[in-house]
Amino acid sequence: PKLMEGGNYIKEGRDSAKSTCLIFSPKKEDEIGSLGRYLQLFA
Repeated sequence: PKLMEGGNYIKEGRDSAKSTCLIFSPKKEDEIGSLGRYLQLFA
């Protein structure tokens, strides 16, 4: 696993680059729409 810059999420690759698992952990647990904003990074 690799802690990404800023410490907001961890990226873990399986089977080299075939798939990626993201563990999402926002700083504010009750923040509405935080997952959507983070997913925009990959759009």
